[in-house]
Amino acid sequence: MKSFYRREYINIGQSVKVICSKPAIVMVMTDAGYEEYQEGHGLRFYGGYFTNFPTIVSVPNSGYWNIVIAQYPYISKNISCHIGYFDS
Repeated sequence: MKSFYRREYINIGQSVKVICSKPAIVMVMTDAGYEEYQEGHGLRFYGGYFTNFPTIVSVPNSGYWNIVIAQYPYISKNISCHIGYFDS
């Protein structure tokens, strides 16, 4: 499964804007949440499974946030994504 990853400092009041060419799972999580995700210990994130884009995900506080975009299983492997930020 193809995925995209980015870690960025995002301020409260800012949102993450994601545009993908295919359905995808968009996950925005803290460093602790990302570590749990990598270790397979569960998922705590903002976002979800999206079929329509762009999608907007707001963060609840300022800090470093991990943005993971995972291609949904059984969907064509040719996916492209763009991640942007803006003030909500």
